[in-house]
Amino acid sequence: MRGLSWRRVRTARPPAGAPAHRGDPSVVALVRAARRGADDRREGRVLNTVDVSGWNAPLDWSRVAAAGISVAWVKATDGVGSPDPRYEQHARGAADAGLIVGSYHYLRIRHGRPQDARAQVREYLSRWHAYWHLRPVLDVESGGNEAATSDEWSRAVCDAVAEVEQLVGVSPVIYTSRGEWEGRGLGSLTSLNRCPLWLACYGATATVPRPWGEYALWQYTGDGVILGVPGVFDLSRGESLDRLRTNLATAP
Repeated sequence: MRGLSWRRVRTARPPAGAPAHRGDPSVVALVRAARRGADDRREGRVLNTVDVSGWNAPLDWSRVAAAGISVAWVKATDGVGSPDPRYEQHARGAADAGLIVGSYHYLRIRHGRPQDARAQVREYLSRWHAYWHLRPVLDVESGGNEAATSDEWSRAVCDAVAEVEQLVGVSPVIYTSRGEWEGRGLGSLTSLNRCPLWLACYGATATVPRPWGEYALWQYTGDGVILGVPGVFDLSRGESLDRLRTNLATAP
């Protein structure tokens, strides 16, 4: 996600549920997207998404929508006790403009002390519930986590995934890159392929880390341009929302 260390060495190259109530713009957008899904795949269109955080200034979300972006992923929390200051502003603005809204949590790996990944997830889910139609997302990368050992990484990630599954009833999406994931010794966690992969890979070809065989979403640039919107953005693409939805009938 925006502003993290591993991105500075990569080059951006763009590659060629039941509604809670009818008035919720995020739910309306989700239902419309579901109806469009089959047509999009048949006609070769793709799902275009943007992710934002407190690093991003307030946006004109109507222009984001007009540029063809249909999903906004908004940072909700970072570790424990660090809610993103612009979460509600970004999320509500995107929803009001007709975008589907999801959220993500930046996972902190504790070095030399017990992991608190389960507590991190509980705090995150308290904010995620407002936009529960898309799965929770765990942002797994090394910025601020460099000192942690492979065992500490493994324990934190597995605990976080298990806590989401216990409290929500679905596996979370995992956002990571091949270098981050395999470089921390996480490629051997074969059971985590049950979690949809949001791959960060800035190049013409998406290189998927073990244990996954495919990605659900591909973040292909951290310096993307959205027509009519100042700044640069993290942009991702996928075939559909199918693997990103919770498919829950009611909020957990």
